[in-house]
Amino acid sequence: MNAFPMMSFPLPSKETITLPGGGIVRAPRGYKPDPLKDERWRAVGVLVLYRHLRSMLSGTMESNGVIAIARRDAHADIDDFVNAARGALTTRWAHGDEQGWGDSAKRLPVERRTATDGVELSGALSVHVVGFWDVYDWPGRFLALEHACGLRVAAWIWDKHGGEKRARAMANAIARSYRGGVEA
Repeated sequence: MNAFPMMSFPLPSKETITLPGGGIVRAPRGYKPDPLKDERWRAVGVLVLYRHLRSMLSGTMESNGVIAIARRDAHADIDDFVNAARGALTTRWAHGDEQGWGDSAKRLPVERRTATDGVELSGALSVHVVGFWDVYDWPGRFLALEHACGLRVAAWIWDKHGGEKRARAMANAIARSYRGGVEA
């Protein structure tokens, strides 16, 4: 019997995806575009990747995380990019930056800072998840990064999946995988 069992480590995805406007990137493992929604987001210049996108009993689509990617020239600034990308969020992620319900809901603050590669937007999320017995609020993070390579990447991720540190690592890995170009 082997005293050291074989350990497995997750490998990055080998799948490359074409960006609207040209260029390719590698998707993080577990994140995939939705073929039914892909053309709608390409029209606004954003590639959207979902983690475990699925239909719920209520008839809505939900996911365990969302990543949006666009070339820097697709939007005027990082704020326009984030607003375009927010349209691709599933219900729970779209309301994850709100505290409270209905008219009394307040938006959680977003922090803007200058990072080594470009401008960053970051904020806490409280994502509503319907469980078997109750509705739960799971903590999460939002991170948008304007990378020096010419890409903008935004990620909505749960803290239990790595939070802001994991979101930044994924954004940087996507940016490193970027191969520029113009679509024919």
